[in-house]
Amino acid sequence: MLGGYSYQSAGDFRLHPENGVLPQRVAGAALGTLAPTLPRDGYDEAWRTSDIATLGDAFLYGVGNNHREMLVRARRAALLWSVVLGLVVFAWAWTLWGPAGAFFALGMYSISPTMLAHGPLVTSDTSAALFLALATWAWWRHLERPTVGSLLLSALSAGLAAIAKFSAAVLPPVFIMLAAWKLLASPTWTLHLPRPRELRGMLPRLSWIAGAIVVHTLVAALMIWAAFDFRFSAVGSDMPPMAQYYRLWSDALPSEGLMRSAILALREWQLLPEAYIYGFSFVLRFAESRPAFLNGEFGSSGWWWFFPYAFVVKSTIAELVALVTTVGLSLVAWRKRIREPGTGLSPAAHGMVPIVALAATYLAVSLSSSLNIGHRHLLPIYPLLFVASGALVLPSAARWRRWMAAALLAVGALESFTVRPHYLAFFNASVGGPALGWRHLVDSSLDWGQDVPALVDWVAAERRPGEALYYSVFGQRHAEAFGLQGTEIAPGYSTQSRPWIEWGPGIYAISATNLQDVYSPFAGPWDQKLEVEFQMLLRKKRAERERDPSTAVIGSSPEMGENYWTLERLQFARLVNYLRVRRPEATLGYSIFVHRLSSDEARVLREGLPKDYLALLDSVLVR
Repeated sequence: MLGGYSYQSAGDFRLHPENGVLPQRVAGAALGTLAPTLPRDGYDEAWRTSDIATLGDAFLYGVGNNHREMLVRARRAALLWSVVLGLVVFAWAWTLWGPAGAFFALGMYSISPTMLAHGPLVTSDTSAALFLALATWAWWRHLERPTVGSLLLSALSAGLAAIAKFSAAVLPPVFIMLAAWKLLASPTWTLHLPRPRELRGMLPRLSWIAGAIVVHTLVAALMIWAAFDFRFSAVGSDMPPMAQYYRLWSDALPSEGLMRSAILALREWQLLPEAYIYGFSFVLRFAESRPAFLNGEFGSSGWWWFFPYAFVVKSTIAELVALVTTVGLSLVAWRKRIREPGTGLSPAAHGMVPIVALAATYLAVSLSSSLNIGHRHLLPIYPLLFVASGALVLPSAARWRRWMAAALLAVGALESFTVRPHYLAFFNASVGGPALGWRHLVDSSLDWGQDVPALVDWVAAERRPGEALYYSVFGQRHAEAFGLQGTEIAPGYSTQSRPWIEWGPGIYAISATNLQDVYSPFAGPWDQKLEVEFQMLLRKKRAERERDPSTAVIGSSPEMGENYWTLERLQFARLVNYLRVRRPEATLGYSIFVHRLSSDEARVLREGLPKDYLALLDSVLVR
């Protein structure tokens, strides 16, 4: 929200340029009547270094703004993308399959846990899904009816996609594929190289397509410049000076290669606003390597099967059946028609071409990415699935297909209803449902700190007098702002020094991503090497603290705090290795796991010898 509000109110674009300027500006505009205060006095250094963490904390909790009302307003604004996307799904399906197909597609869209989870979130994911679908459909319609009006609509849609999210980079190859199809596809399903006589006949259409691509490029560039107030510099005129983005340019550039050279040239020649170039570069760089978790495995270079797996386990059974049935029926129809000489594409198959082109291109890019941190990155696939599945209820469809469509809507609604309102935590029955989702995917596939209010309520009702509370919640930097009173342990985003303490008995509330300890340098199973390192460091730091208690301070990184940071991370890794096999006392919203540790458990976890720790693990494994 801070990024969008600073864009709108101060014309300053240094914060979060990698997350899409359009959805952020809309969220920022929603705060306009509240007139929240930007953190200024005393925050010059944070602005100088584009420290989004410090400035974001201050904006929400430190300068007197009403963070709850700001969040409500920003989320209401975010629903705009979800509503418009539903209309696009309905309209596209109507043009292909008629009213029945349109209402079926809209029904599947409306009950999808994926769409319900991400629709109200203040992110760029739903807006990206909207404009990728709209731009592809508009370009296809322009290819079929090349008028000035359809050209401008297509160019406008593509321009909006370019400022919604950097995944718009998939559109150029999609547009080229669709143009090639229209030019080269024969009436009998085959692509062929044109003969010279045919090529001369194609020249007018080829010239029009080339001109249309130029128009799209110019419109997109114009809209990007407009989104950044037609200014290369990211710094607003009345804002503190800036020395760097949150990550240095050198850290945000991709590895050596053509893309790195292109980004440097764009910046040197100032062909686009600097914040836009930086944001695009940042996305490319951090798609190369990022810590991730999948089905019990940890890695930083990604898995080719991450997104296919995420799609299978995070989609409803109804969505998967609709996909398989639609693909199967399409293949059967295709096989039948190619056996009939001289027949061309059926209207249904013809309508599927842009859907297949966008889905295939987007999936190909996803499979090659190492940014395996969330099922949400597959969001643009779902509207395409819903539009395509409208084919099940074509006017000419057999009665059994209509009954199947009705059954799919009923099953999908039941699946969605059973997990409400925890749609982000949805996993289908193939992996045991949402209760076991944390074993397979975490981060934005399950856990963004959304269940802190439920934790506050549980603690208020169940906490015993004098009982200590220790918590570690992913994605929520200030749980205390929601009324949670306790001690945060091993915070992932801490920017301030704090004393090192030895945890005792009491309530331990750990969210799924932190339970898997994905972003720790010690991610993965606890082993003998880590145990030895922990025991040695514990003895060393206890002795140092005895000599001088003032030294027991944890910094925000391993380089600060004389390795107390490392000790705390080891201590936490040892704790969650135990909690992963221990039955929780409560599970809140499928994403926060609450345990009560006794004095003996806490003592062994805090300082117990390896044999004591193993005995404790064995005791819970045999229960």
